[in-house]
Amino acid sequence: AEGAVSVFMKLPNGEKLQLIDGTNGEALKKFNEEMEYSQGAFNELTFVDINGDATDDEGIAFDKLSRGELKALIEAFGYISADGSTKGTYPEMLSNLNEMALQFATEMNNIHSIGFTLNAVGEPSKLGGAFFEFDPTNVAATLKVHSDIMGNLNKITAAGVNKDALTTDARAEYETLMKEFPKNYERIRELLSDDGSFRNSDIPKSFSGDGSNSLLMSNAKDTLMNFNGQTATIKSFYQSVIGEMAVKTQEAGRMLGSSESLRGNVDFQRQ
Repeated sequence: AEGAVSVFMKLPNGEKLQLIDGTNGEALKKFNEEMEYSQGAFNELTFVDINGDATDDEGIAFDKLSRGELKALIEAFGYISADGSTKGTYPEMLSNLNEMALQFATEMNNIHSIGFTLNAVGEPSKLGGAFFEFDPTNVAATLKVHSDIMGNLNKITAAGVNKDALTTDARAEYETLMKEFPKNYERIRELLSDDGSFRNSDIPKSFSGDGSNSLLMSNAKDTLMNFNGQTATIKSFYQSVIGEMAVKTQEAGRMLGSSESLRGNVDFQRQ
């Protein structure tokens, strides 16, 4: 047996904090990870005594921790940075996925809102509403088809506007707006919402067999969108996110191998 052992932890200021007193089995301190629950991330490492009561020892923030398994785990699961934002491997990945889902859902909703339903008995052709609904704080996990559509599939706007029903000026403006990038969906919807944009009520605003708006929605995956200031398609953005994660995973594996090799050398020298 090696006998009693005292364990110390070196603090960022260079001082040593005794965690275990080998001469007194009851005298020890434990780690307590303080969490910022509103953001679900690590805030700082504090210390409590054997009874779970807080000590007077100063806590250690993430950027003050030395490299090692503890810091790596915290960095993976998320921590509160000096500027108050949440950072870390998993939080950043989730943030990217939420941004991707938000931009895609927004584009789909915009396209759906400028399409028309078909004339039905007792239901004249109308402009569409949102196709998706979601919680803006967690888009990827809550994205679903809007409840209005689930309750009445006739509200799906597969058809585009019947351009022959538009006045000459309205048609010219509509065709110009549809060629722009990025599209001004607000102005397009405003134009199509104005009864003055249409020639007369005898010409239907949409007609059966027209799937032009469905085609626009299906092409949304190839549409250039803005992701945190970067322009990309859904596919290319997702590829970049997954590629970055793969690089980080490879680097973590390399560092693990180096650490294991170093530890093996130290053990060999001790023997």
